[in-house]
Amino acid sequence: MTSGSSNHGIAAAAILVAPILRCHLVLARRDHREWMYPIDAPRVVVPGADQLRILIIGDSAAAGFGIRTHQLGVAGYLARRLASHTGRGVDIQIEADISMTARGAPKLIEAAAAHSYDAIILMLATNDAMSLTANDTWRRNMSRSLALLQSIAPSSGFITTVADVGAFGRLAPLTRLICGRHAQVLNRTLAQLCARTGHTLTHLDPAQSLDSSTYRKWANSIATSLVSTIEPALARLLSPVFAPVRPGYASVA
Repeated sequence: MTSGSSNHGIAAAAILVAPILRCHLVLARRDHREWMYPIDAPRVVVPGADQLRILIIGDSAAAGFGIRTHQLGVAGYLARRLASHTGRGVDIQIEADISMTARGAPKLIEAAAAHSYDAIILMLATNDAMSLTANDTWRRNMSRSLALLQSIAPSSGFITTVADVGAFGRLAPLTRLICGRHAQVLNRTLAQLCARTGHTLTHLDPAQSLDSSTYRKWANSIATSLVSTIEPALARLLSPVFAPVRPGYASVA
């Protein structure tokens, strides 16, 4: 079978399974009693002077799926990493929901305008990838979010790519293939949007599951982007630990 016919076959399968995937996500959200999420407050603070104030907006990964405390999530690892390498205190607020998609982000970004955050991080698209959100819809929703970030604080918006859901071991093989391919499509669109607006796009490495090890790795990548922008002189001193990240950068297949 040629590559072209293979891609057409996957596209046809995606059209057929999209309603099933969306239904599965809705049912799963209604009955998530066995899902593990943090039981502590959605905030991580590392005491210190000249405190960095950061807001994370996102879906299941930002909410801490698979762990019981935000200290072991992206926010916890990110706060400690930043505090260690900047010598500043860090206060990270988490606004995340297991059902959030790019469509719901703008209202949270608008609410953030009332606060003075040094950085706003968008960790979205897992749900959009899993529910096979149309690329045009994704582009429209993310364009609105990036425009709002630009108007609120032009240099403080940081975006992460869709993690490679095709690597999630708990998903059925066909689901991994279809959602993984769709995640790549969304990432390419996201890279184009960030390149146009000048927002920093941080690549999240593939993960077999959402756990503390994955969150630590992702937090390190995000910290690289933040330090390169917030503390550029320090980033140069720490290079290659914190190599500068170019606006609009994304490593996608």
